[in-house]
Amino acid sequence: IAGGNSNVTKPVFGVSTYGGKIPHLTNATRDAEDMARALGEANYVVRCLLDPTKAQAEAEIEKVRAYAVRVEKRTDIEARDVRLVFYFAGHGVRTIDGLKDAIIFSASGSHEEVYREHSINVKDVRFALARFKKVHPLIIVDACRNVAFLGQAVPPSAVEEWSGSTQPPGETGFWTQYSTTRGSVASDTTPRFTPIFLSHLKRYGKTLLGLSTDASEQLEEESNNRQRPVYVLGSPVLQAEFLLK
Repeated sequence: IAGGNSNVTKPVFGVSTYGGKIPHLTNATRDAEDMARALGEANYVVRCLLDPTKAQAEAEIEKVRAYAVRVEKRTDIEARDVRLVFYFAGHGVRTIDGLKDAIIFSASGSHEEVYREHSINVKDVRFALARFKKVHPLIIVDACRNVAFLGQAVPPSAVEEWSGSTQPPGETGFWTQYSTTRGSVASDTTPRFTPIFLSHLKRYGKTLLGLSTDASEQLEEESNNRQRPVYVLGSPVLQAEFLLK
């Protein structure tokens, strides 16, 4: 199920439809469709799910994890051969303690109910997908990272954030790209992260670091510094060799 360059993306999520007290989003599903189309053009095998529930999302994540387990056992695939992309556009929230980010799937109810029952922590996605030597995920989260959603304030010490490298124990290699810094809002209008990211992807082939840097600088400028994308790099392999085209 890999593409021509041993590239796989499962899944691409776009969530615009919410209910109850949760506002609908205008462009999340459109951005997911555009991301899926661009990755397909870059020889990735794409599965795009629009307005999925948490249960549907968890099922897809498990399919990806099972795929990675199978790849890990294959002797005809070298380490670092498989590039995997996980993309989410929709509502997001910083957990009340200010320590984690959660992505929220299609649901209806109060803010607290939806956060408690219909969200998945980004860290849990990364932990599921980034524990393999042969599969290296790029996780893209185009969502808010504040807790105004919950009527809370993020502790000041948990807000300041810059792009950088880390290597958590038990994880062999990953790249997490956020459309904004923690404690901040991601735009659902113009300018917004995904169209800018894709414009650089479609313009010419770049390393992932170059793509992220150029898209981040453009969004910062066009938003008058209201939105600043950041990344967390967990593997120098991806910084040096991950080419999207």
